[in-house]
Amino acid sequence: MNQKNQPPEDPSAPSDKLFVDVPPAPQQQYGDHLPSGIEPMETIAQRGRAYRRISHGNLPWWIIIASWLIIGLPLILIAFLYLQNAIYEFKAVHSSSNN
Repeated sequence: MNQKNQPPEDPSAPSDKLFVDVPPAPQQQYGDHLPSGIEPMETIAQRGRAYRRISHGNLPWWIIIASWLIIGLPLILIAFLYLQNAIYEFKAVHSSSNN
């Protein structure tokens, strides 16, 4: 047995005093309050929580991909159609002015 790390033997000390009970870390009784979003300040708190999760990268991968599919692709399609229409009108104006 490792004698260096053992407590000194004191025959007068009771054996139950050789051990120290260390209580576990206290569990958090109340978690973060989840705002319902009914009040304006709760809506702001909800947005802050969402932006905080996004900025820290705590979102699941499928939410990130779904957001790109739902929000990003339609915006890219609308931008493409707008640019295509603008180019078509630009060509029509310049071809009629050259004639």
